[in-house]
Amino acid sequence: MDTMQANLGAVIWNMANGTMAENLANPDFTNSVDKLTREIYEDPTTIVQFPLDSLLMLLAIKTFYVDRRHNNPDTISYIGRLLDSFTRTDSAPEAVRRFREGSEDAASSVDPVYMVDVLLKDASDSRSVMALHRYIADHSLFWAGTFPDADPSTSSFGESCYYTLSRFRYTSSYDREVYSELSRIFPYYVEGMNDLARNFLHAPNREVLTDLMLDAVTRSKVDDQREATQAKEDAIAYARLLHFPSPFGSN
Repeated sequence: MDTMQANLGAVIWNMANGTMAENLANPDFTNSVDKLTREIYEDPTTIVQFPLDSLLMLLAIKTFYVDRRHNNPDTISYIGRLLDSFTRTDSAPEAVRRFREGSEDAASSVDPVYMVDVLLKDASDSRSVMALHRYIADHSLFWAGTFPDADPSTSSFGESCYYTLSRFRYTSSYDREVYSELSRIFPYYVEGMNDLARNFLHAPNREVLTDLMLDAVTRSKVDDQREATQAKEDAIAYARLLHFPSPFGSN
């Protein structure tokens, strides 16, 4: 497992610090990405401890950088973190979590237009408004990209919310460029997420992810409280990627 993590770390470093032409012409780089992806899906029993955030970052790099040859490492890294964040039930701002408590299906997509009306009216400061805009924008990209048939209303909101984020005075110059890029070619990122979902999260790979979810459920019963808590979070995260209800019932 440490070797897989080290190899992924090297891939991320090379993507961030090298040029795309050099990386994709280097068989060590492309072979490392392909080998990591193949190991995960050919024998999931050997990588059940491979952190979910690492898996999703790898899939983002494989899909956008290697397969689609998209030369924007910062945005690709953002998408990897977004995927991990949206599989975590506690990733939403407090106002969103309060909204979910009153929703019958907290794991399902929520109409972003309705979310704006309900959530932003109670936001009392600029940073809260910014956090809610980011959540709604990320929500739009995640659902339109990962489950394009689940909520067709999400796509149009992502572009405008990312644009608004790029104009906030509190946004750092680094984040401003990322948000601006996500807004500028939002449909492209949705299409890339569609590819990622189709190739790695759905179809025959659903069985692999289901096995990983079930393994995490088993690990959630261990005596070590910290390990059990992490395993439970992972199980719920895999369930959300599969569009399944929580394996632990209502939380």
